[in-house]
Amino acid sequence: MNDCIEEGERLRRLAELAIVEAPVDPLMDELCGLACGLLDMPVAFVSILDATQAHIKAHHGYAYVSAPRESTFCDVTIRNDEPLIVPDLLNDPRFAQSPFVVQAPHVRFYAGIPLAVQPGMRVGSLCVLDTKPRELSEEQVACLQSLAGLVIGQIRHHSSRQIMARQALELARRQKMLAQTAQLAGVGGFEIELESGALTASDELLRLLGAADLPTLDDLLACFEGNEDLRTSFDDLRRGSGPVDSEIEMLVADGVPRHVRIYAEVATAASGSNIVGIVQDITGRKKATDELEWLATHDTLTGVANRAAFTRHIETAFRVADETGRRLALIMLDVDRFKAINDTHGHDVGDRVLAVVAERLVSAVGNRGTVARLGGDEFGILVYPVEAESAIAAVAGDILAALREPFVFGKFEVGTHGTLGIALSSLEDTNAPSLFKEADIALYEAKKAGRDGFALFRSEMRTALDARLGRLTTTRLAAVS
Repeated sequence: MNDCIEEGERLRRLAELAIVEAPVDPLMDELCGLACGLLDMPVAFVSILDATQAHIKAHHGYAYVSAPRESTFCDVTIRNDEPLIVPDLLNDPRFAQSPFVVQAPHVRFYAGIPLAVQPGMRVGSLCVLDTKPRELSEEQVACLQSLAGLVIGQIRHHSSRQIMARQALELARRQKMLAQTAQLAGVGGFEIELESGALTASDELLRLLGAADLPTLDDLLACFEGNEDLRTSFDDLRRGSGPVDSEIEMLVADGVPRHVRIYAEVATAASGSNIVGIVQDITGRKKATDELEWLATHDTLTGVANRAAFTRHIETAFRVADETGRRLALIMLDVDRFKAINDTHGHDVGDRVLAVVAERLVSAVGNRGTVARLGGDEFGILVYPVEAESAIAAVAGDILAALREPFVFGKFEVGTHGTLGIALSSLEDTNAPSLFKEADIALYEAKKAGRDGFALFRSEMRTALDARLGRLTTTRLAAVS
């Protein structure tokens, strides 16, 4: 579909949305991170296009900056409602000479989803990039479109919030605040006379805070008991400083925790200056944000940590270990015979096996460590602190015993077990990549020894592996000669 509103009207509506000048939205950054993680892409960003510029409003990976609109891929993306997928930009005459292709960062792959906030009103795009040619499956394109829908929701939410704040303040100045704000679901309004300190609250505000009456500012602040920062903000506002804009967790009369946003500023009218403001229930938005944060740090199939979060756990453990002088251990686990399980019983059963493996690992490790799925049938376990090799051997034994139990699914059972490679940190290990490499070498040795067991990394393992690689290289060179 190529229907689009006239460009002048598009720019007018874009100005009303007030997203070009809006600050960076952390939730949009998280959505870009999800796009990179789910599609295995190095770069994702959200761009908003005005008359001359493409403004980067969120990104993950390479930190692109705003650029002239006509030089960007996104300028082509917003001309249609359909996704723009370019497997190899060098082979597309529209983009082969683009500075982003022929110069750093040398982009080769591009996929963009137009962001239409209403039919024909395309304000920008959600894009993913790679420095090598590639293809996207239909499922991956659908996933990117779903994330674009979340970005559009954030744009609409931002616009709605701006409009709501302006409306609430205007209604307050015209003395119609109470009647109008009651119609806004989850938003209560108030007005405070600066001279007398008397407060007028809307019915919705009283309902939201579970209060019978709020005659003064002190009564309003008492609903947020113990939040001295909020009281200080209102004191500063009275002395002429900027607006109050805070997000607070509170308990209302029914004992249910809620997250609210409080916004207030001084409004000047012919009758004098008053403080006008709103209290907005953002519990639902906070829940959605928490869910997105969970998705960004967890493997959706098993519920354990994903590789990115796991790596951050290891780096944090290294920093603590440097301060305390204690050691940590990384266990890498491969599920034995997993390909045969998939081939024999299908991927549905394979997925169920992985989910049960994760449950058993969490149970076997307990509070001794953190479990993560690194990809495929590979899992990682971080154990910290480790007092002795015997302690990590005990953890490994518990894991192997848990995996030897049959996996029963209805009327049939699946038999498998695991093989472990273990690396203990030392003074030479200062980061996650080095520990991953050592655990991987130990895993190779454990598999070579017959599987269903574990091997603890020793320096001679690296020497032996380097020797084998050297012999293999020599043999290959001799064959070529």
